[in-house]
Amino acid sequence: MDSQYIGLLKVAVIRGTNLVATDLLNTTSDPYVMVSLGKQTVKTRTVKRSLNPEWDDELTVGVPSPTVQLKVEVMDKDRFSKDEFLGGTKVDLEPFVTIAMKYHKETTNNNMRDHKKVKEIGRVLASQHSELVKDSPILCKGGKVQQNLHLKLNDAKSGEIEIELTWVHIN
Repeated sequence: MDSQYIGLLKVAVIRGTNLVATDLLNTTSDPYVMVSLGKQTVKTRTVKRSLNPEWDDELTVGVPSPTVQLKVEVMDKDRFSKDEFLGGTKVDLEPFVTIAMKYHKETTNNNMRDHKKVKEIGRVLASQHSELVKDSPILCKGGKVQQNLHLKLNDAKSGEIEIELTWVHIN
């Protein structure tokens, strides 16, 4: 991987709930998710005719700095017209990346990795000013730093998305 990145971010797009119906004949949508970080954009597969899609897709992007925001957009795939925006959200990666880098440095220096334990090493709190539906612990699971996020979709009548972040350290 290019040295312009401080690490890699695996984004597991797990599911969406209560999405808006845009296909009027079927009262459903054909949703997919676009994840953007800087100039990188990756997307999930499309789930046909669902307002509660299960993607279980893993996407990977390079992280250029700890202060970037992850942009998540849910779209409706249309065959004969432009895809429609169903809602989106932004994730401030700074708490996650900072904790992941610190944890990696500490465990490397002290050889403290315990791959069998699940340990909470940080927490991001839900508030009325955040997109988080509930508090989001940052965990070390099997030697990997991960964070599960339940997020409200902005600019939408309804909808939430669940994603899980995993930090991959690169030298």
